Amino acid sequence: MPGQDANRVQINSKENDIGCFMGATYAKECTLAPGTKLLTTMAVLMTWLLDHPEDKIIVFFQFVPTGMMLGCMLEQAGLQDSFLYYSGSMSQKERCEALDDFKSKAECKILVVSMRSGGQSLNLTAANRVIIVDPWWNSVAEKQAFGRVMRIGQQKHQSLVRICVPAPIEKRMLELQTRKAADVDHALQDDRLRA
Repeated sequence: MPGQDANRVQINSKENDIGCFMGATYAKECTLAPGTKLLTTMAVLMTWLLDHPEDKIIVFFQFVPTGMMLGCMLEQAGLQDSFLYYSGSMSQKERCEALDDFKSKAECKILVVSMRSGGQSLNLTAANRVIIVDPWWNSVAEKQAFGRVMRIGQQKHQSLVRICVPAPIEKRMLELQTRKAADVDHALQDDRLRA
């Protein structure tokens, strides 16, 4: 099955939501070209893997088809044994196994994580590099996601890359993040940021 990780797991979504993706994945005569965000994500991943081979990377996504497509791209790049998924569509056993393998196996360099299921409460100091593929309306969720590697016990410098494109929806997300952060600051009376 296309897009399987090192543990032979593939994340999934409701079939009605991803019909075009599934058709392009399984039909040899029909290919689905990745978008700019995923091509950029792959470029960052490949650069980090070459320049910092000892480091581990977490890629956070919001939308299941994004994670599925990234898994297919990693497989096509010959990295199927180097990445693992962590998603709400996986069983608890599969999620625990993915975390254990990511922390303990040197060859598992990339963890592809759904922000909703892995963006908080996990200690992932095995990694020190983070990519956020899909922006979210709540900047705190993104900060929480990056916080998975910024924990007590982290020995390496941490890096964060947010992949943003000048699309109307992403501009709107970034505007919402800014406005929401300003509202929170105002509610908490944090006047330092307004000066």
